[in-house]
Amino acid sequence: MNCDACGERLIEWLDGVRAPEVEGHLAGCGSCRGLFETARSTAETLRSAPVPEPRGRWEDVLRRMDRPRRRWWPAAAAAAAVAAAGLLAIPRRDEAPPKRLRIEVVEAGDRIEPGKADAVMDSLEDGTVADLGGPR
Repeated sequence: MNCDACGERLIEWLDGVRAPEVEGHLAGCGSCRGLFETARSTAETLRSAPVPEPRGRWEDVLRRMDRPRRRWWPAAAAAAAVAAAGLLAIPRRDEAPPKRLRIEVVEAGDRIEPGKADAVMDSLEDGTVADLGGPR
């Protein structure tokens, strides 16, 4: 086994996977043995180091759990009510426009012929003006 092959298998050796060829190479090669001792010391230091807990993470989770949730449905109901009111305020196209009343001034002395009063009243209701039959 050469130094390159041993170096590739040192991590396995540190993890407990023992290979006789790596053990034989480490016994005879001071350079690889020094590399192994440095890697072993580093691995032990890392394993014994405390793992810090992220700051504030649990506090954030607990705070969010205690905080009341915002409800979306009141805002949606208000928006729907405003939209409905807006639609009701728009005039429908199928409705007829308001009728205009036509008012004519009757000169003094003009009179409605007898029997025409009912026709005049009916014409006022349907929007037309009846012929009063008087002079013009």
